[in-house]
Amino acid sequence: MFCTKCGSEIKEGDLYCTNCGKKIKERNQNNGKRKLKKWQKISIVFFILIILIILAIIIIFLYKNKKNSDNSQVLSNSISTEIANSTQYNVESNNNDETILTIISIDFANTYRGFCNLCSQYGEFINTPDISYKDSNKFVVSIKAKKSEIDKIYEELGNNDQVYKIIKGFYINNEYKKIINQLLNNSEEKNGLGIEYGVVDINNDGITELILSHGKSRAEAVTEFYTYNNNKAIKLGEGAQGVLYEGDVYTENKLKLVYTENGGKQQVYDVIYNNNKFAIKEDTVDTNSENFGEKIELYKPEEELPYDED
Repeated sequence: MFCTKCGSEIKEGDLYCTNCGKKIKERNQNNGKRKLKKWQKISIVFFILIILIILAIIIIFLYKNKKNSDNSQVLSNSISTEIANSTQYNVESNNNDETILTIISIDFANTYRGFCNLCSQYGEFINTPDISYKDSNKFVVSIKAKKSEIDKIYEELGNNDQVYKIIKGFYINNEYKKIINQLLNNSEEKNGLGIEYGVVDINNDGITELILSHGKSRAEAVTEFYTYNNNKAIKLGEGAQGVLYEGDVYTENKLKLVYTENGGKQQVYDVIYNNNKFAIKEDTVDTNSENFGEKIELYKPEEELPYDED
């Protein structure tokens, strides 16, 4: 550092030039001010960069949340569409080499459609009567599979990280299972005409009704109908043991029950459930089998139905 007046060298920290006596303090102060202003500018730039980074993170977070919300809405709409478009409630092949398996996903599995595609690799997809399982975080898919493939399905699909549980037959609630298991524990019922069951949403309100066909003898054979309300199975009524068809389930909230007498004569009944009122009425007008709709095949439980974990 040199004096601006005489050019003599000035030692660091000197306030006056030792040669000419010129004061140099002011310059040092100016240099300090310049350094301070420089750091102030750097701090301001650094602060602005931090603000911009925080804003970018917030924008990205909000965008991802909106995208997830949109995906959830699409998934919800997809599930609702599956329910609304479902026209096949309960299918059990007459082929003894096939059986029904219901696969339940873990909580928050990828997507319903993706889970359906996964399960369909192991059997024919069936529109399930109950989409949700206990809560809305799980998906339920039923497939028709070959009995010879069951061990492989349990080993491969059962160990898939998307699968929570595999159930034999359709998924139904515990209250319905209690009714079915009571009949299975009755030797006269079990050794009589046999026990068959199915589930179908008769009045299209999102709650599936239980159809139970059984009898110790042909004279005592009945078809019973139950619904589920306030965590209880409530019997709606019973009718003759016959063949069930969908009927106009979405428009008139009814099924068709066709009973064949010993002489071969058929009687057609409307099974109506609407506005919490249930009735079985003989239909002598709409008796054309072409108008009955899809046949509802009932499932034969081979053993007691296991209860779901609480």
